[in-house]
Amino acid sequence: MITFNGNRLSGIGWTVKNLTRPASPTLSIDSYAVSGVNGSIFKSRKIGEREFTVTLQHTAKNKTQLREKINALINVLDVTEPKKLQFDDMSGGYFMAIPTGNWDITERLSYAQIKVTFKALDPFFYMNEPVTTSYTATSGNVNNTQGRYHNWKVTIQVNKVLSQIKLKIGKTKITLNGSFTAGDTINITDMGAVVYNNLSRPHLLSLDSRIYPLEIGNNAYTITSGAQMWVQIHGKRFY
Repeated sequence: MITFNGNRLSGIGWTVKNLTRPASPTLSIDSYAVSGVNGSIFKSRKIGEREFTVTLQHTAKNKTQLREKINALINVLDVTEPKKLQFDDMSGGYFMAIPTGNWDITERLSYAQIKVTFKALDPFFYMNEPVTTSYTATSGNVNNTQGRYHNWKVTIQVNKVLSQIKLKIGKTKITLNGSFTAGDTINITDMGAVVYNNLSRPHLLSLDSRIYPLEIGNNAYTITSGAQMWVQIHGKRFY
């Protein structure tokens, strides 16, 4: 069965008749030709979007009740941004998807079926719970147990007056410049967003900072004395 945006579709009377769920997103490659060379040269691979097509069905007691059930389903599907899409046979995680295209409805007396396509612009299956670990020492290892594909962010707590904070985790190098005092918190995402004491402050991040995905397993880290950190890793996979 399916749950969308926290609404279990069977809870409003709809069951799944057919489901098309690709095992992977659309994968494409970028290549280029070289004069005098057979074929082409590989440049990169791109992970594209993913679509799920679901045919839902419901049998009501009468035409009036059927109309109520159709309206209830449409109200659940009518969202303005991607929401969590969960499948019972894929426990432990979710996709972020949004219904798209036309919702084709076939009605016969008190029976109806609706074909809905969910598009996941972000094609990954996200694990329900991210893993957060505290690091109080100025050096050590950040252990990535969430695999190759993941999102991650670091929260820094300042414990004394500092004008600069330097952080290295694996290949990532972050430098923050500002007037930091004890009790300040700084959140930095793997996309380079910086939030300082709940306010967006991207200018604190130096231009020479570089942020990369974590390697699987241990990633050596160092952090400026007078600061400590928490690292949150949110695992995701193809299927």
